[in-house]
Amino acid sequence: MDQAIIRCVKVNYRKFLMQSLLANMKTASNASVIIKSVTVLDAVMWLSKTWKEIRKQTIQKCFVEANFPANVCIEKHSSTEDMEVRDLQILLNNRNFSDMSAKEFISIDDDTLSEVPIDNVNDIIQRYMNNDSSDDDECYINEEISDKEQLSIKSHGSF
Repeated sequence: MDQAIIRCVKVNYRKFLMQSLLANMKTASNASVIIKSVTVLDAVMWLSKTWKEIRKQTIQKCFVEANFPANVCIEKHSSTEDMEVRDLQILLNNRNFSDMSAKEFISIDDDTLSEVPIDNVNDIIQRYMNNDSSDDDECYINEEISDKEQLSIKSHGSF
């Protein structure tokens, strides 16, 4: 299926990320503080907003390009996607935050492996079916922990 939906999610998510980083640059003392200001809740909220902003036409276009029958006429190229990339480029250019272009920033993780090739899946299934018990023995070693190695629980008061 066409990658337009994934691309739209990446563009909008990274736009929200850049907006947050730029907003925190004013108050942060260093880059580490800026990066730590992004929370998991922020990421989830941005992803939710990004999904809600995906247009119906983008999804329809993906189905058309995957040769699903279409009952509606859909334009082949969306100018909205170009505007989103342009907005991200403006954010990247703000205060010389990055020398990277918006297209490079969007595709920064395109080479990252995100699925297991079929050959590897078959190897995994074969290993599981063989049920090699020698590997399992190594996982269940029960070592005694000395008193010195045990963690102590600190009490900060009573209830």
